[in-house]
Amino acid sequence: MKRIFLILLFPLTVPLFALDITLAEIEEAPTSAVREEYSVLYDEISRDLYKQIGSYDPLGCLVLNKLDKSVKVNSLLSASTTAYNNQMPYMLYGSYYESMDWLELRISLYEQETDRIRTTFFGKASKDRYDSLIDNTAERIGTYFYDQYNIEAVYAKDPWEGYWELGMNLGYWMILPSWNDALTGTGTANLHGALALSEPSFRRNHWIFYPKFGLSLGYAFAMSTPDYESSLYHSFQMAMPLEFCAEWRRRHCLSFHLTPGDQLDWMAQSRLYNSSYSAISQSFYLSTGFSYRFVPKGGKWAFGMSHLVDITFYDDTMFAYKPSFTIEKRFLREKKND
Repeated sequence: MKRIFLILLFPLTVPLFALDITLAEIEEAPTSAVREEYSVLYDEISRDLYKQIGSYDPLGCLVLNKLDKSVKVNSLLSASTTAYNNQMPYMLYGSYYESMDWLELRISLYEQETDRIRTTFFGKASKDRYDSLIDNTAERIGTYFYDQYNIEAVYAKDPWEGYWELGMNLGYWMILPSWNDALTGTGTANLHGALALSEPSFRRNHWIFYPKFGLSLGYAFAMSTPDYESSLYHSFQMAMPLEFCAEWRRRHCLSFHLTPGDQLDWMAQSRLYNSSYSAISQSFYLSTGFSYRFVPKGGKWAFGMSHLVDITFYDDTMFAYKPSFTIEKRFLREKKND
C-alpha cells in the first residue's frame, strides 16, 4: 500500500509507480566486540545507507522513509508488528557486528503483504573501508528492487508525453508604491490554457524539466483610496505566458513564469462637484514569479498557488504583487503506437 500525505502547499507523496520502503535503525549486534574510534561512524549506519540507496535509484521509484530511532526493530516479530501498525509495505532492518579488524552488516527485507523476509543482504569489509561497505550494500539493495519488480520496464510504460491544460486563478493584488497612494487592489481572476510538449524536456532522477506555452485572459479590480475621489479601476490583460517547469515524482510542480502581455485599463470616477469621468488606457506589461502545484494521482488535475509580480509600463511604472489560488484540468497526451 502506498502512503500519501497531503500537506498544504508542500505535500509529500509518491510517484505514479513507486515502492514505499521504510529503513529501521541498524543496531549493534549483542555479540559485537568493544568499539573503538569508529563508534561514531557506526552509530550513523542507517543515516548513511538512507543517503546512499538513493544513488542506486536512477528512476526515482524507491520512496525511502527512515523510521524514528526510538522504534526498535530487531526481529521478524517486531518488524511484522511495526509494519502492520503503520501500514509499511516494505521494511529494511538489521544489525552490524564489529570485530577487531572487520565490520559486518546483516540487513533483512521484510514484506508486509506476505509477512515474511524476502531476502537478506550481507556485507563485510575491513574497518578502513567503511564507505565502500555502505556503498556496496546500498547498491545491492537498489539493484534487488529494480530486478525483482522489473522497475525499468514498468517505468517505460509511463513515458512523459506532455499534456495540455485549462486553468483558472482566483486571488487578490497588492499595488506597490507609489500607485498604492491612489489605488487599493481587491480581487483578481485569470483564465488560461497551456501546452506542455514532450520535447524539449529531460529527466533527471526524480525530476522532469519542461517548458509550457499558453494564452491567458486576466481581470483585476481596484478602488480609490480614501484620500481621492471615488473611483473604480478595471484592468483587463491578454498575455502569452511562458513557464519553465520542474516536476518532482509527477506530483509536485514548481514553475517559473515570464509573461509578456497587453493591458487595457478603464477607470470610472464619481466627482463631488463635477460630472462623472471615465478614461481608457492601454499599456504593455510583464509578469514574473513562481507557482507551486500539487498533482493528485492520475495526473488529470492540479491545485496550487501562484506568486507573481506585474510590471505595467505606464509613464509612471506600476508594480503589483498578485498571489492567487490555482486549479487546472490537465488533458494527458497518449503515446502513439507505431
